[in-house]
Amino acid sequence: RMYHSQQQTTGAVHTSSSSSSSQLRTARTTMSASPRNRSRGKDDDNGSKSSSVLRVIAVTSLSFGLVLNGVMSWRSTASIQMKMKEHHEIGTQAQMVQTQEAGSGIALPARTLAFGGDDGSGGGADNGNATTHQDLRSEPIDWFDKEKWDSNPKLEDSCPYVEHVCFQQQKWFYDKSVRHFATEHHGHPIIAAPRQPHLNATFNMMTGGRFNAYFESFRIEPAMPMPAGGGDVDEAMQKCQYSPNANHMILHGQYSYMLGEFFVRVYVPTMLLINLIADTMGPTTDATGATLPTDQRRELFLAYFARHTQIYQSLGLGLPAKSLGLLESHRLFLESFSSNPILPMHNLFDNTRCQCVQRMFLCGYNRKVDGAGYEILRETGSSVSTQLLSPRDVLHPNMAVAEKFIRSQYIGNTPNIAHSIEEQRRRYLERSAFHLGPTESTKEYRIIGLTQRKGRRRWLEDNFKRNLSNCNSALKSLKVHCVEVMLESESMWSPAKHLISHAALDGLIGIHGAQLTEALLMPPGSLVVELLPWVLEGLRQGRWTNTASGPTPVGVMFSGTSLNHVGYPLDRSSASTVPCDKTGEAILECYQPSQYRWDTRPYSVDPSVTVDVIRKFTLRGEAVSCQELQDRSGDDFVLYNVHCAETKDGETSLHHMYRPSGWVDDKVKTGRRHNQDKPDGEVKE
Repeated sequence: RMYHSQQQTTGAVHTSSSSSSSQLRTARTTMSASPRNRSRGKDDDNGSKSSSVLRVIAVTSLSFGLVLNGVMSWRSTASIQMKMKEHHEIGTQAQMVQTQEAGSGIALPARTLAFGGDDGSGGGADNGNATTHQDLRSEPIDWFDKEKWDSNPKLEDSCPYVEHVCFQQQKWFYDKSVRHFATEHHGHPIIAAPRQPHLNATFNMMTGGRFNAYFESFRIEPAMPMPAGGGDVDEAMQKCQYSPNANHMILHGQYSYMLGEFFVRVYVPTMLLINLIADTMGPTTDATGATLPTDQRRELFLAYFARHTQIYQSLGLGLPAKSLGLLESHRLFLESFSSNPILPMHNLFDNTRCQCVQRMFLCGYNRKVDGAGYEILRETGSSVSTQLLSPRDVLHPNMAVAEKFIRSQYIGNTPNIAHSIEEQRRRYLERSAFHLGPTESTKEYRIIGLTQRKGRRRWLEDNFKRNLSNCNSALKSLKVHCVEVMLESESMWSPAKHLISHAALDGLIGIHGAQLTEALLMPPGSLVVELLPWVLEGLRQGRWTNTASGPTPVGVMFSGTSLNHVGYPLDRSSASTVPCDKTGEAILECYQPSQYRWDTRPYSVDPSVTVDVIRKFTLRGEAVSCQELQDRSGDDFVLYNVHCAETKDGETSLHHMYRPSGWVDDKVKTGRRHNQDKPDGEVKE
C-alpha cells in the first residue's frame, strides 16, 4: 500500500535498484507462498484472519521496505555524465586488455557503468571481484550487447530500441548531453554513440471504452523542450534523474487487458523472446569451461535479466486504460521474467519530473523508415513478437514449454511451496464436512474449483450455489469437494494468493473466459472444463467461443499441456435472463442488446452437468484408455486436450479429440436452420 501510494503521489517511473531487486527476489524464493506479494492500494485487512496470510503480509512488509529503499535511487544526469567520462577513459584502455573473468561463462568487466546506488557502485555491484554464476551480486548491471543484438534481425525487428531517452509531462525526448557512452559485455567494452533516431511512434489511445479506441502518434523530441515559464534547458536537464536499471522494456499485445489474450499474445512471445536473447548473448560455459546445456544457459541468463530489467505492460493509453489497470494475474505471470515491480505503460506518460533511462525497448511494434529518414513505430495489433511466432503458430509446443517454464519458476524454485499448497488444500476441505486428522494427507481428495465473477459472464448466484451444493452432496462419497474461485475477491489480493489458490486445485470449471487462465498453475493431469456459451449463428460476435473442431481462443492456452481440457456446449436454458418471444430469424434480435450478448449476460448451468463432468473426467493419477474417454464423452463433451492410452495397457500420451464442424449447432440448436419457421409458425427447439 505504501508503494502504491508513493507511485500515485510522484507519478514517477518507479523501479528498484539492483541490490533491492536481488533482496526482493530472495524474499520471493524464501517465503512459503511465492511469488513476491504486493498490495494494489485498495487492499484491506481481511486477509489477516488466517495465519498463512499473516506470514505473507510479514514478507510483503519486508518487500515494501526494500522497494522503498531502492525505488528512488535515480542518479542525476550530472553524476551519470561524470561516470560515463570516467568509464570511457578506462574502457578505452580496457579494449586492449580485454579483462575477462577466467572460466566463468559470464565475463565480468573490472568496472561497470553505474546506473544504480548512490555510491556509484552500479546499484550494489561488488565491482572488480571475480565471481561464479551463483554469485549474482557482482555481475555487471547491463546484460545488453549492442553488436550481437543489432546483428540478429529477429531481435532488432521484434523489439526496436532507443537509448538515453527521458520522460516528463507526457513528453519523450533524448538526452543529447550523452554524445557517447560505454557498455560492456563479456569483458569487451563498447564505446558508441547512443541510438537516438528521428522517431514517430503510434500508440493505442482508449477514449470511451475497451473497444472504442483510436491511434495517436507522438514523436521523441530530439532534445529537452524549453521549460515551462522559460529557463535554461541545460540547467533543467541536469536535474533529470536516471533509472538504476539500464534496460526498460514495453510489452505490447492486442487485447492484453484480457488475460487469455495476454497469455497468448504477450506472455508466451516474451518467454520465447527472452530465450532468444539468452541464446544470443547469454553464458555458454560453466565455471569449469564445459559447455552449458541450453536450458541451463537460459536459466542463468534469466536470473541476470530479471534483476536488471524493468517491464511495462501496455494496456493502451488514456483514461479507460488507466481504469483497467494491471491485474494481479498480469503481475503473477510477468514476475517470472523480472524481479522489479511490473508497471503499466501509462506510467511513462505521467511524470511530473524529468526521469531518464539508458535503454528503452518497444516490443510488439513494427519499425519502418519513411522517405524523410524518420523511423515509424506502430503497434502490430497482434503479439509481442510477430517475428518469433504469430497467434496461429502458438499452439501445442509453445504452450507446453510455457507451462513447464511457469512451474519451474514458481513451483520448482520456491522453497516450502509444497507445504503452502497442502495448507491451502486443507483449508478448502475444512470448509466442508471433511475433517482431516493433523497428519492426514489430502492426496486422496479431489478439489474442484468453480469460477465465479462479479460482473460480466458470471453464474447466476442462486444457480452457482446450487451447483456447489449439488457437487458436494453427490460426490462426497468419492472424496470430491467443490469450492468457489473468484479472482476479483478481496482474498485474492496478491499474485501469491492466486498461485497457491490454483496450485491447490485438481480441477477448474467455468464459463469461457479469462478466469480459466490460471488453471495453468494446477498440477499436471488436472481437469479444465470450459462451458461454451450459447451463441446463435447470425450474431456478429461470439461464435468463436463455442468452437469444437479445434481449440477455442481460451483453449489455445491448454493445447499441448499436461492438463485435460474438456468442453461442454451450453444450451438456450443457460440464457434464462434473456426475455424473448420472437420466432424464426427474428429471435436474433433478442440477443443483440449489449446486456444480453454472450459476453455480458449472466449464465445458468444445470447442476447435473457439473457432477457428470467431474465424475467422468477427473483423471489425475488414473490411467484411462482413449476409447473409454470417448465412450464417457458420448455426444455431450468435446475432448480438446486429454491424456490417455491408445490401448488398455499402453502408455499415456496426448490426444485432441475434436468434433466435426457444425457439431455444436446441431447439439444445442444454434445454427440458422434450427431457427427457421415450421409450417405452423412454431420455432424449432
